[in-house]
Parts: sequence; C-alpha cells; structure tokens
Amino acid sequence: MQGTQRYVISFLLVAGVIVWQTLSRVFRAIALGFDIPDPAVLGNNLPLSSVLGLLLAVGGGVYTFRHPGANGFLNDVVTELWKVAWPDRKETQNSTVVVIVTTLVISMILGVFDLVWGKLTGFIYLPPQ
Repeated sequence: MQGTQRYVISFLLVAGVIVWQTLSRVFRAIALGFDIPDPAVLGNNLPLSSVLGLLLAVGGGVYTFRHPGANGFLNDVVTELWKVAWPDRKETQNSTVVVIVTTLVISMILGVFDLVWGKLTGFIYLPPQ
C-alpha cells in the first residue's frame, strides 16, 4: 500500500493544479461578468480569483487524501493499473496503422454512399428543367 501512495499523491497534485487553474479562470470570468473587482493579492500576478481557486483546490486535495474511501479507491486504481498488460512500441505502431487504414477505407465507402445518395435525392426532388 505504501508504494502506491506516491502515485496517489502525484495524481492529487496534478489534479489540484488543473482544478486550481480551472477555478481561477471561472472566478475571474464571474468577476468580469458581474463587474466585481478582482484585486491583486500578491503582486500583479496573483489576483484574488487565483488565490480562491488555489485555496479550494488545496482544500479539495487534502480532503480527498484524508478521506478513507477516496484514498482507498485511488490506491486500488493504482494497484489495478500495475496489473494491466501494456502494449509494446511495435504493437502500438501496428494498431495505429490498422486504425488509420480502416478510417480511410470507411471514409471512402461513406463518401461514395453520400455521392450516390446526393445524386439520387437530387434526381427525385429537383424539378426537370
């Protein structure tokens, strides 16, 4: 269990940064939308909206880390991800080529169907000239 904790902490840190940036932008947009001042707290680079986003992100991360159910779930996810058989580079390249070729073939087939359907509906719906 101790080995998985570092991955859980890393995930929570990355998720916290994403939540912080998202919340700070949401708060900034709300402040602009309602014409509420957004004063700079620590210099010009850290407005109040960013500080509020940071506080909420840190609080959410600490709560998630200390919550036994959430922490146990994240540890279980890390444990299960260690059991996954990840493909090697050659398998990934082959699968990528198969997906690209299949997409091109299906696109051509759908293009032909669209062309035929367009001509058919044009013949039916357009009046003769």
